[in-house]
Amino acid sequence: MRSFRSKYSKFLLLVIILSLFLACSSMPFVLAKENTARFLFVISIDHVSANELFSDETFKKIVNEGSAGLLVTRTGTSIKAISRGSAYASISSGEKLAVSDAFASLIFNESEEVPEYKMKAKELYIQRTAYKPTGKVLSITLPALVKEIEEQEATGLGKLANVLEKNGILTIVFGNADDSKVVDRSFALSLLNSKGEIRDGDITKYTTDLDMSFPGGYVTDFDAIENEILEIISHDENIKSVFWIESGDTSRLERYFKEVDGSKYKEFKALSIKKTGEFILRLINHIDLQKDAILILSAVPPVSRNDEGTNLTVAVGLGKGFRSGSYLYSGTTRQQGIVTLVDIPPTILSFFGASKSLFSGNSIISRGKFSEKEILTLDEKVKNVSSTRATTLTVYVVLLIIGIISSSLIVVFRGSLGVSRFFAPVFLTIAIFPLALLIVSPFYSYHNVGPPLAAALLSAVAAVGLSYFERNPFDNFVTIGAITGLVVVADATLGAPLARFSPLGYNPVIGARFYGIGNEYMGILVSGALFIVFSIVRWMQKHNISQAFVKLTVLTLFVVFVVILGFPGIGANVGGALSAAVAFLVAYIYFKREKLVLIDLLKAATLLIIILILLIIVSPYFPDYHLAKLISQARGGFFEAITSVVYRKIMMSIKLLKYTIWSDVLLTVIVAFPLLMMRPSGLLAKVLKEIKPFNAAVIGAAFGALAAFFLNDSGVVAAATMVIYPALGILNEILRSEEVKVNS
Repeated sequence: MRSFRSKYSKFLLLVIILSLFLACSSMPFVLAKENTARFLFVISIDHVSANELFSDETFKKIVNEGSAGLLVTRTGTSIKAISRGSAYASISSGEKLAVSDAFASLIFNESEEVPEYKMKAKELYIQRTAYKPTGKVLSITLPALVKEIEEQEATGLGKLANVLEKNGILTIVFGNADDSKVVDRSFALSLLNSKGEIRDGDITKYTTDLDMSFPGGYVTDFDAIENEILEIISHDENIKSVFWIESGDTSRLERYFKEVDGSKYKEFKALSIKKTGEFILRLINHIDLQKDAILILSAVPPVSRNDEGTNLTVAVGLGKGFRSGSYLYSGTTRQQGIVTLVDIPPTILSFFGASKSLFSGNSIISRGKFSEKEILTLDEKVKNVSSTRATTLTVYVVLLIIGIISSSLIVVFRGSLGVSRFFAPVFLTIAIFPLALLIVSPFYSYHNVGPPLAAALLSAVAAVGLSYFERNPFDNFVTIGAITGLVVVADATLGAPLARFSPLGYNPVIGARFYGIGNEYMGILVSGALFIVFSIVRWMQKHNISQAFVKLTVLTLFVVFVVILGFPGIGANVGGALSAAVAFLVAYIYFKREKLVLIDLLKAATLLIIILILLIIVSPYFPDYHLAKLISQARGGFFEAITSVVYRKIMMSIKLLKYTIWSDVLLTVIVAFPLLMMRPSGLLAKVLKEIKPFNAAVIGAAFGALAAFFLNDSGVVAAATMVIYPALGILNEILRSEEVKVNS
């Protein structure tokens, strides 16, 4: 016994010594990591695409030294809008905002005279705000900006700068995008604090040169900016600061995009990019990339790119925190090589070790091995999907509406029922199309029109093939829904390689969702899951499995699908999980007793609360996900973040109900079914009885669609897709039933 204790004591002592050794050996590294951050230079080179930047040999050298990726520039404005003010206001607050460029651009050094008013900027600032200025750079339109942002229920301008100042980090801005007619300092919004001030910098005409050969008559004086930067960093190397530099020339040029010959435009842009790259190379020689970092970004897209249907630009990071020859990556997109504007504030704060908990974005890091060809292919692929998305969905939905309305009218007015056989392959083609879009999504790398046409052809061929099977036609819709649901689950589990490039999937250009299961395929998955579960139920009933085991199986499968939809690592769709819970609960209750009562609605409400609590409990284990970020912001005192999300979801649903093509589907289905029930009387109930146990799936999908409409920020989309398979299947059965009735 004593020998065992002795051995145990020696072993414990050895563990303690080893632990202390490891702790001591790692301590200098940790301390060095905390103290090395010094200067972060952010350089704006707006209206530049990845292809344009990588075409410059100077920037190729820079990219090889660091990490690069595509930048999603979506703000609170419409997709087609290009607004520098909104882009930099979004960076400043850490959320998507929309502000007027006229207010955003009027930022001046305190001693500058504001031309329109013949007054110093400091005097105008004092006149208009409730603050006494302490910074060198001031926004004279702060009250107007604040009012615009408050109307959007946002958490406020200047949040990034406030956190930086709280941590003793200086904010400094240089440059402008002015020309002979326009004052444009909107880039400075990024480091503006909540009082409309920036600690230091120079955004005056001193940072530009008169050059009448360049559109607008001015170009950036990089030598002057370089000298001012050197004076600051050499004066006190112990300071920690963010320098935000406006390259300016590409923004000036873009202002005259329509007035300059195409070849001259390309020539001017190439020269502007080259000059910026040469400045960055000189800057690298003045700093220590072991302690300092440079982040280069194009916060707004070129006009030409926006016209092509994409707002993706480019971002490059090098120095401390960025690995050479790698992709940029963030938890916001979970896509290697794609980051967003709202990731910029957390990245800046992470560089200095400051808390980023108040921001919805995530820190940009390096991942993988960079390939210029792959990033340009990704850019082209996203552009192709985005450019055909609206047309593809519009044609699809129009066909869906025509099919529903025409078939309904044939039944109601007892037309020539001989044509009803035509609708079976049409309905099947429409039902297969979402799955076909997933299958052909890899081909968007090469073309924009080809993949949707291929999907349509594939759907039609598969539909004709299914029509020849001698079985209950409703089973075809069950099969299609079930297979599509399984493919969506498998795809989401693998990181959505198919859905992310499908017109029915999420789109980086829109910027609403970058991972998990989006609302279009969420609705499809819920109805598909219902068909999967009740296909298993029918099989179990045919094989005389005990009813208790059948019910247990149904409940287990429903729980699995809810977890898949809501789990951060797979579906990451909170609204989808809640909507699915309603659909599954209603389907289960109807399966048990084929009726619904008021108490069932209370059960559904209770279930929603339980699931939401579970998601909140799990969310801290996934800090990069949206729900976790929202909870973190609320804990940090920004309760406005919650009201902002609620407000945004409500407004999005209202907006989509008014504008999106999916609202037509939803309203068509709502109108079509009452028409079908009018004549002949009770036909819908008869058909539902004939397709048992799938009648429970149809009823569940109907209630799930209603829940999705209220629980998702684009609920009309999820509600519409959730009823596609049940609605088409029921319509097909009604047509077939009427034809049999007439012919008998």
